[in-house]
Amino acid sequence: MGTMLVSFHSGGAPSGEGRLPVARLTGAKTERVTTSGASAATTLTALNGQGTKSDGGMATVTAVGVNLYVTAGAAPVAAYPGAGANTSGFPVMSGQTVSFAVAKGDKIAGIEFA
Repeated sequence: MGTMLVSFHSGGAPSGEGRLPVARLTGAKTERVTTSGASAATTLTALNGQGTKSDGGMATVTAVGVNLYVTAGAAPVAAYPGAGANTSGFPVMSGQTVSFAVAKGDKIAGIEFA
């Protein structure tokens, strides 16, 4: 069993016409999820981002001690794709941290893979 750390946050302070590509610490929420060979999801949901009404800001996922396959959604179920198949999601390798844009209300689910 491993650990998935998920931080929901918005982007950085305004910079000209865009946003800085950094996590905004103010208002960020982090959840620790124990992972296994079965899908496990956050109880926290994505924050309201700074853009459109559906903008949930960002979710930053860190895989601690295991390789994870993650997906987002209102009620996500992570499923690692078999050979020749595909599923919605993204691999996050052990020790890696990846940030994703998410919709307002999204949760993150992860499942371990070898």
